[in-house]
Amino acid sequence: MEASNATPPSPLEHLIQAGGGYVTHKAVVEAHLDPHLLGHAVRQGLLERLQRGVYRATTREMTSHEDLLEVSLRLPYAVVCLESALAVHSLTTANPKRLHLAVPRTRRVPPLAYPPLEVYHFSAPMYGYGIEHREGFRVYCAEKTLADLLRWEKRVGLDLFLEGLKRYLTRPHSRPDLESLLKAARVCKVEVRMRQALEVSTYDLST
Repeated sequence: MEASNATPPSPLEHLIQAGGGYVTHKAVVEAHLDPHLLGHAVRQGLLERLQRGVYRATTREMTSHEDLLEVSLRLPYAVVCLESALAVHSLTTANPKRLHLAVPRTRRVPPLAYPPLEVYHFSAPMYGYGIEHREGFRVYCAEKTLADLLRWEKRVGLDLFLEGLKRYLTRPHSRPDLESLLKAARVCKVEVRMRQALEVSTYDLST
């Protein structure tokens, strides 16, 4: 049997592969690798620096949620919420100008050069409920997102909630889970308002 001439991946390349084409300065340090390898890889054209401490393999294909992936590497405790989560679930036609993130109430978020952020501090029960894990980032489920929009109505406006609820109730390939929606509303302490909105929306859709 002939021996393979292929060069085995380096420890840094293994780290990049494990990160789905991304790697951070922090991950390199935690793997006990020399951080200078990152700069060398950039000069070789193997990596590109996206922002402070975050790098992407030049061979990695871009995705529609690239900003979410990049920010999640810097802020792994953040959860995509409200208008940004509504967009992830295709429940709005709006294009958020900022990335909306939920963090624990006591957590401070360092400033990022890009993208612009809108940060919301959630209490522990509201922060931890309804999180879905997507490839590379975390986002609240559709039901929790609608409850959050109602909870934060004074800050984000009611129109986003009404549009999202209508689209949620009329999605062609997914039946609405009203039990989960009301449970999320209870967690966010807006159950009464959610029931009222459901009654109005159901009536409007039936006429």
